[in-house]
Amino acid sequence: MPKFQLRLFACGGGAGLRRGDDLERLYERILVRSRHGCLFVFGLGGLGASDFLIECIDVGVLDHGVERLKNAVLEQRGVHTFRQVVKLLKRTLELGVALVIGGIHAEHAHEHLLKHRGLAVGGRHVLTQVARLDMEARQLGAVADDRKIATIDELTILRALDDANEVVLGERTDKRNLDAQHIGNGLDGMQLLLSLLGLRLERNIGQLFLSYDVVCAHPYRVMRNADLSIDEDEASDLLKEIQKQLKKRQWGEVIRLEVEDKMDKRLLKMLEKEFDIDEDDLFRIPGPLDLTFLMKMYGLDGFDEYKIPKYIPAAVPALMNEDDIFTNIRKGDILLHHPYMTFDPVVQFVQQAAKDPDVLAIKQTLYRVSGNSPIIAALAQAAENGKQVSVLVELKARFDEENNIVWAKMLEKAGCHVIYGLLGLKTHSKITLVVRREETGIRRYVHLGTGNYNDSTAKLYTDCGLLTCNAKIGEDATAVFNMLSGYSEPDRWNKLIVAPLWMKDRFLHLIAMEEEHAKKGQKAHIIAKMNSLCDRDIIAALYSASAAGVKIDLIIRGICCLKVGIPGVSENITVRSIVGNFLEHARIFYFYSGGNEEVFMGSADWMPRNLEKRVEIVFPVEDEQIKKEVMHILDIQMKDNVKASILQADGTYTKPDKRGKMLVNSQEYFCREATERAEKPKEQENSRVFVPAEPVE
Repeated sequence: MPKFQLRLFACGGGAGLRRGDDLERLYERILVRSRHGCLFVFGLGGLGASDFLIECIDVGVLDHGVERLKNAVLEQRGVHTFRQVVKLLKRTLELGVALVIGGIHAEHAHEHLLKHRGLAVGGRHVLTQVARLDMEARQLGAVADDRKIATIDELTILRALDDANEVVLGERTDKRNLDAQHIGNGLDGMQLLLSLLGLRLERNIGQLFLSYDVVCAHPYRVMRNADLSIDEDEASDLLKEIQKQLKKRQWGEVIRLEVEDKMDKRLLKMLEKEFDIDEDDLFRIPGPLDLTFLMKMYGLDGFDEYKIPKYIPAAVPALMNEDDIFTNIRKGDILLHHPYMTFDPVVQFVQQAAKDPDVLAIKQTLYRVSGNSPIIAALAQAAENGKQVSVLVELKARFDEENNIVWAKMLEKAGCHVIYGLLGLKTHSKITLVVRREETGIRRYVHLGTGNYNDSTAKLYTDCGLLTCNAKIGEDATAVFNMLSGYSEPDRWNKLIVAPLWMKDRFLHLIAMEEEHAKKGQKAHIIAKMNSLCDRDIIAALYSASAAGVKIDLIIRGICCLKVGIPGVSENITVRSIVGNFLEHARIFYFYSGGNEEVFMGSADWMPRNLEKRVEIVFPVEDEQIKKEVMHILDIQMKDNVKASILQADGTYTKPDKRGKMLVNSQEYFCREATERAEKPKEQENSRVFVPAEPVE
C-alpha cells in the first residue's frame, strides 16, 4: 500500500536559521523526498524561518506558485504579530503548501485554525488543525535551536490532507499532544494512511501524457441503467441470451453523473454533452466520489477501539443437543432469527440431507448465493450420491446473473436437474424441500425463509426462517416445485400464499377483514414489516382500513409511498424505518383478526414487482410459541427509539423523543437476547440432581 508521507519540520524562532551545512543537507533530503510524494509542513517562527523558506524556494523545492509564495514571505518576513502571521497563512493556503506557525505564535495560530476549521482558499481544503510546534516538539525531545534543524519524523498533523480526498485513521501517540498522530509500523500507536488512487492519478496526470499540456484533471463517476432487455418469448436459450445481454450492460444509458464539486466548467460541459444528461441527473460531490471502499477499509485488521464489537451469531437453542436435525424438526417447528441466531442450521439441513441414505430428494430455489457457497457444494454432493436434486437458479437476479450462470452449469455437471427460472417471472421465493423415507412412510421436511440462501449476507441481514415437517406445508412445497418445473398449477393451497396469482388478493382480503372488525366497533390492528411499500391497491386498502379505525403500524426500512397524517384517511397509520448495523430484511405481517391473531412471514414486499411479477411465498406461523416470539420481534422494533426514524406528514423522517424513556436499540436487544438464550441450555445441561459424593482422603 503506497503511503503519502507527511513530515513536520520544527524550525526555531528568535535568531532563526542561517545558511550552513545543516541547511544544505536538509535541502537535499527535501528534494529527494519530494519526488516520492511527500508533503512538507514548515514551521514559521521569526526572521530565520522566513529565510529558510526562501532558501527552499531558491533551490526549487516548491515548484508550484513559487513567485507568489516568495512574495508573500518577503512581505511578512520578520513579523511577530499574530494578525500578520495569519495573513501570511491565508495567502499561501491556496498553493496547497501548509505553513505551520511556530515560535511564540504557535498557540494562538493553533486556536485560530481550530476556530476556522476547514478554511478554503482558492478552492483547496488544507490543514484543518495544527500541531503546536515548538512547545510540543520540546516535550517530545525534538528541540530546535538557531543552528540545527530538528526533524520530528513520527509527528503528523491530524487531518492535514489536501482536497479532503485522503483518509486517515490513527491512534494518538502522546496525551500531551492531542493534535499529533503517529505514522509507523509498530504495534503501538500504528496509523493507517490511505491514498485514493484517483487522487494519485490526478496529481501525476502529466507523467502519463508527456506530450500534452494538462489543462485540468478531475475524477467523475457514472451510473448506468443495469436492466437487461431480454425478449424471453423470442429467446431460444435463456442462458445464452442473458450472457449476451450482460456484455452490453457496461454501455447502458447513463442515469446519474457524479463529479467533484469544483470540476472545471469546460470539462463538465463536455461530459454532459457526451453522456446526454440533464442537470437533474448531475450531482456535485464535495469529497471522494465513491465511498464503497470504506467497507473494505473497515474490514482491515486493527483499530478495534474505533469499531463496533463484532457480533458472533448465537446457537439455536432447539438444536443444542445430540439429535440430528431431522429428529429435532420432528419435535416441533423451529424458528431461526438471523443474524442473531447462526445460519449454520440452514447449511446443515442441506448437508445432512445430502449424506443421509434415507433422503430421496432435495428441491431448492436459489436467488443469490455466496461466492464459495457450502449449499451449492452440498447439492452437488447429493446428486453424486444418487439423490434426486432439483434446483431453480434464478438467472435474472440483478447483478448476480454471472454468478448464477456459473453455479447453474456446475450443478448441471454434478447431475442436478437445473431450472433456469420461469418465462416472464423472477423466482424470489426462499424454499427448500427434503423428501425422506422413514419407518412411518415418506415425510417432507421444509425450510421457508425471508432471506437468501447466502451464508455471507446472513451475517449482515436480519431475516427469519422456519424449519418444519408440517404435512400440509410439505404438500404445498411439493406443489410449488411441480409448478416451477411446469408439471402442474394447483387450484388452491393448504397453507402457503404464493405470488403472482394468489398473494395480493389474500393480503387485500386480510386488510378488508380488519376493516370490517373496526366498523363493528371491535379491536382491529395490523403490523407489517417489510423493505418497501409502493403497491397502489395495498396502499388504498390501508387508507380505507385506517379511515374505518384500524390501527396500522408499519415498519418499512426503504421506500414508502404511503402518506401518514392525512385527516380522515391515514391518521391511524404510523410508519417507522429502522436503519442499524444490520440490514433490516425480514418481512413479517400481523393481523389481529378478531382475537385469532394471524402471523405470516415470507419473501415478498408490498410492491407491484413482488405481488405481480415474481414467484414469492408467504407462510403462516401456526405454532403458538413461535407466534409469540415473532410478535415479540415486532413489539421490540416498535419500541426502538435509537435506530428508528418516524415518518411525518410532510414526508420527512424524525427521530423519536427519548426524553424520560428507556433507550431501546432493537438490534442490540436481539443480540443480547439470542446470546442469553443460547447460554440457558448449557446451564441446564450442567445442572445434575444426583451427584455422587467424593470420598474424603
